[in-house]
Amino acid sequence: MENRYQKAYWLFLGIAIISLGISFFVEYVIEIRPCILCKLQRIPYFATGALALLGLFVSFKRALLRLIQVCFLAGVILASYHSCVQFGFLGSSCQTKKVEQTGPSWRIFGLPPPLYNGLFSLAVLIGTEIFLVRTRKKG
Repeated sequence: MENRYQKAYWLFLGIAIISLGISFFVEYVIEIRPCILCKLQRIPYFATGALALLGLFVSFKRALLRLIQVCFLAGVILASYHSCVQFGFLGSSCQTKKVEQTGPSWRIFGLPPPLYNGLFSLAVLIGTEIFLVRTRKKG
């Protein structure tokens, strides 16, 4: 059982590193400047990475997975709000005078990146719950 949790924490650490790596690549290599909401969406990944690293060394692994779920829930909420702003359903400071400084909103296959982030975060949240339910029944 311990091995399954270790693998899960390595997976979450990888998810955090890859997600943050993509975010910084887009900002510094492709030079698309992030708005404040883009930057806020990084926080759940930083927290996930820190919790995953901690989870590799502590005994209360199940509880830490619940905290990681909270991080991904926060990611879903932030991404949903950011997507609504980018679709024009809600107003935000990143849609006002700062647009000239940060550049225009960009799209991937016609959809804003926060939408993909929100869907990914939701999938990870659900996948984590499935993992926790299955490990509770077996262990």
